Amino acid sequence: MKKKTLLRKRLLPAVMAAVMGASLLAGCGGGNASTDTASTGGTAAADDGAAAADSGDPFDFESVSDVTFPLKEKLTLDVFVYASLTGGGTYQDNYVTDWIEEQTNIHLNFVYDVDGDDAKTKLNLVMTDPNNLPDLFLATGWTKTELQNYGQQGLIIPLNDLLEDAPNWNAMNEESPLRKADLVMPDGNIYTYGDNNECFHCRYQNRMYIYMPWVEKLNDGKIPETTEELYEFLKKVKTEDPNGNGIADEIPMTGYIGGWASDPTVWMINSFVQCNNPLSNTNPTVAAGLVVNEEGKIEYSVMKDEYRDALAYINKLYEEGLLDPQTFTQDATQFAATLKNETPLVAVYPGGGPQIDDEFWANQPGVWQDWEIFCPVEGPDGVRLAAMNLDNYFAMGIGSISSTCEYPEIVVALLDFLASEEANYVQSWGPEGLGWQYTNEG
Repeated sequence: MKKKTLLRKRLLPAVMAAVMGASLLAGCGGGNASTDTASTGGTAAADDGAAAADSGDPFDFESVSDVTFPLKEKLTLDVFVYASLTGGGTYQDNYVTDWIEEQTNIHLNFVYDVDGDDAKTKLNLVMTDPNNLPDLFLATGWTKTELQNYGQQGLIIPLNDLLEDAPNWNAMNEESPLRKADLVMPDGNIYTYGDNNECFHCRYQNRMYIYMPWVEKLNDGKIPETTEELYEFLKKVKTEDPNGNGIADEIPMTGYIGGWASDPTVWMINSFVQCNNPLSNTNPTVAAGLVVNEEGKIEYSVMKDEYRDALAYINKLYEEGLLDPQTFTQDATQFAATLKNETPLVAVYPGGGPQIDDEFWANQPGVWQDWEIFCPVEGPDGVRLAAMNLDNYFAMGIGSISSTCEYPEIVVALLDFLASEEANYVQSWGPEGLGWQYTNEG
C-alpha cells in the first residue's frame, strides 16, 4: 500500500496550479483525491479495443468502459477552458498537458482566453457557431441555467448514460451522496462531469478576525465569548481610542460586499439561530437560510423569532456605530485600503481568508500575526453555531461535451481519468518525484 508524501521542492513554473479549470477534480491542494479506483480513465475491456477494431475506426468505442488508455492512435480534442493560470506558461505548453498526452495519447488543443471577461466573451461567440464547437468545454463559468439552456438547444449533450460507465465518477458520488444531485439539471439531465471540491474551510467559511493588540489593551487579553461580551468590546474600541492617535477613527466591526464570506451579519446570526448566508449580498449560497431540523424537516430560519432577535442585535450594533455602515456598500478595494492603513483602524472583520496580501506584508511586516480567528460567540439563549456552506460540485460547469464531438465516450473516459488519484496528484503538485512521491507505509 502506498501513501502520498509531499516533497519540499519548487514546482516547475509552467505547471498549472489551477489546471483543468481551477483543478478539475482535485479539490483544494490535491486533498480529497478520488477514491482508490481506476488510475486510468477507462476500464480495460476483455478484448482491448474490440469494438473499435470491428468498426475500423480506432476511436469508435461502444461505451466508456470499453475505452483503454493510452489509445492505440493519437486523438486530438479541441478544448475550451475558462480559468486563469498561476505561475506563468500556457495550458498548451506545460508539464501537466504533456503528461496527460503521454498517459492517454490524447492531444489537447486548447482554445481559451485566460482573462476572465475576455474568455466569457469569446465563449459566448463560440456558442453562436454550432457547427464549429470545441469537443470539450473543460471549465466555462456557466451558470446552471446557462448550461441547461445550451443543453436544450442541442449545443452540448446529456452525459447521463455515458457517466453510468465512468468508475471514478460513480465512486465520487458514493463517497459524496449530494454530488450527483448537484449536477442534475431541472430537466433531469447531467450536462457536466462536475468537480469534487470538498474542503472544511469552504464548508465553514464564515470566519471572524480580531485585532489582538486591542484585545490585550482593552480586554485584558480575553477574546469575547458571548454576544454581550462582543458588544462591550466593540464599545471600548469606539470610545477608548485604542490606536492612541487622539482621533475617534476606530472602526469596531466592518466588512464589504462581493467578497468571500465578507458579510459579518452571517457570523452573528448564528449566535441566535442556525442560518447559512441568509439574503446575503456578499456571498450568497445555495439554499440560503434553509436548514434541516432534528426531525429531518426543512425549515426557513428567516421566519423564526430567533432570526428577528439576531436582526435586533445587529441593528443595535449598527445604530451605535459599532458596525460600520460601509460594510454594505464598500468593495474589496475600499475595505483593503482601510485595513492596510498605517495606523490601525479596524478591530473585527469577517472573511473566508485573512484578506492580507503581499502589499500589506511589505508595508507592515509581521502585522498580520496580530490578527486571530475567534470562535463564534454564544447568544443569549446559549446558541453558538457556525454557518455551513453547501459543497459546490457544479463549480464552473466543469467538463461538458459539445454536440459536434465525434467521440464522447473517449472524452468522458478522459474526464474520469483526470479524476483518478494519480492524476489528482499530478494536477495539484506536478511531476512525481518533484512535487510529490509515493512511499511505503511506515
